[in-house]
Amino acid sequence: MSQEDRQNDGRNPMKTLAEKIAVMQAAERGEQIRFRCRKDKKIIWMTIDNLQTVMWDWYGYDYDIAPKVPRKFWLVCVWFNKEKTDMRSNMLFQHEENARQFADKYNFSDDVYKEVFQIEEIL
Repeated sequence: MSQEDRQNDGRNPMKTLAEKIAVMQAAERGEQIRFRCRKDKKIIWMTIDNLQTVMWDWYGYDYDIAPKVPRKFWLVCVWFNKEKTDMRSNMLFQHEENARQFADKYNFSDDVYKEVFQIEEIL
């Protein structure tokens, strides 16, 4: 089957050679690569866990460089004084609601000061 036939067989268009090379070079640099089945119209992108074991199947799958998505975390810090010099503890949460619930429940004494911070990490 020719490249043109593959691109026009009712599936998503296949990447050009230059696009394939760019994805494979990104994989070689250690960047996160994602893939999806080309024949399924309800496609969901999945990431590749081990780039050393990839057997590139450009006819059956689409490959792409995964976008760098910011991940957000919430940090709860607890201090024993309002000057925030005597830290009691800190906890990291993936969901803001859990962080705020923890902060609301952390009341051992009137001298406890709490604050919730949002942290963003670019993957």
